[in-house]
Amino acid sequence: MEEFKTVAITNTTFRPIAEAPGNRLRQYESLNPDFIRENLSPNKVAETKVIGPNGDTSIIWTENVISPYTKGGVHVMLFDSTSNLFRPTPTQMPDSEFEGMRILSADIVSYMQGMKDLDNISLGYNNSPLNYGHAEMGGMQSITTKHHIHIWNRKTQSDAGRISIDEIPRNTKDFILGDALTKLGSYVVMQAVSSEGREFIKEGSATIDERGFHAKLKTDLLHALQAPGFFGRFIKPLHMKIEQANADVWEAITTGNYNQKIEEARQAFEGLADRDKVYGDLQIIPELREPKERIQRIKDLKKKGYPELFLDKLASFSRFIKNRKDVKNEQNWIRNGLGYVLVINQQANEKNAEITIRPAVLIKSSKGGVVEALGIALRRVEVGATESVEEIENNKQNLAELKKTLPEQIVIKNSSNKIL
Repeated sequence: MEEFKTVAITNTTFRPIAEAPGNRLRQYESLNPDFIRENLSPNKVAETKVIGPNGDTSIIWTENVISPYTKGGVHVMLFDSTSNLFRPTPTQMPDSEFEGMRILSADIVSYMQGMKDLDNISLGYNNSPLNYGHAEMGGMQSITTKHHIHIWNRKTQSDAGRISIDEIPRNTKDFILGDALTKLGSYVVMQAVSSEGREFIKEGSATIDERGFHAKLKTDLLHALQAPGFFGRFIKPLHMKIEQANADVWEAITTGNYNQKIEEARQAFEGLADRDKVYGDLQIIPELREPKERIQRIKDLKKKGYPELFLDKLASFSRFIKNRKDVKNEQNWIRNGLGYVLVINQQANEKNAEITIRPAVLIKSSKGGVVEALGIALRRVEVGATESVEEIENNKQNLAELKKTLPEQIVIKNSSNKIL
């Protein structure tokens, strides 16, 4: 049997960074494509070549995650491993590459459905491509230059080591502000979903709360992933609308320039600019605009089709966001480029999977990333904690069996999101 690196965990979840095998990728290392491949290759489960209709080629790795979201299950992530391809968000990904990820995701979910006693399967990602200079707090994107999708399964009954998000006390105004901004941003998400998701979202199922936007899919997760176009005709255009809204709001509130910062990161990633200098520049949180200018720019967003009520509330909330130099507490700092979390969860015996999208405005939040968006808080294990030999062997066996189900090559014959 082929050996895969595994991680020792206890009945809580999330391996400490210091205990993980190899080096944990951070934002600085994300600017070095060779480092990404070298660091992640030991944990590669499978490699799939995706060939598009124009001959464009992507190499998608299915990666065993060294700090998993599960105990007893499988947690993998998908990303384009091609060194010279800058892929911070789905926007930069060709349709054929994103479609290849959809096909692989369907294969992985299909395999997970055959695993015993694991009755929850989730697929999701964190999106904050300008997250530089801060730890992975509040659901920030770790590999900022490579959009990556997480897929994991877990036992509901094994969540004793976790606590519900709703049980986390919010005794600071910072968390209350973060909740309010998340809820407000979710109305923009709902507007985007209503225009892009008719084919896949169950009518009348959308709701909004402090964790974000929620809606039922028309099918279960596997059938959604098996539908050509689920990524290309729904997830990608939905992402592009949310990304544009994030850029518009960020640029209205701060002096930042979203596209300029993305371009700076690209140049550093491709070796066209000094990485140390660019990394230093990307860490800088832009100053807030003066209050009058900030409010006027927010009002001007009405020309782009944003609802007036949304803009009025955004202008009101923006008064409470602080400049970095004005407060020591990071919780009230605005996040560079903003961001969001998207996760789709499938529970056993449920006919419809549920999608959750959580806008992320501030650097810190009580909600975290893709797992916390489901209402679950991850707790890091104590240093020195270990799994049993049986659990480690089971993980190796699961990964080896998963690899057998994944194709070595996917050929996309046309651009209509149909696989021939």
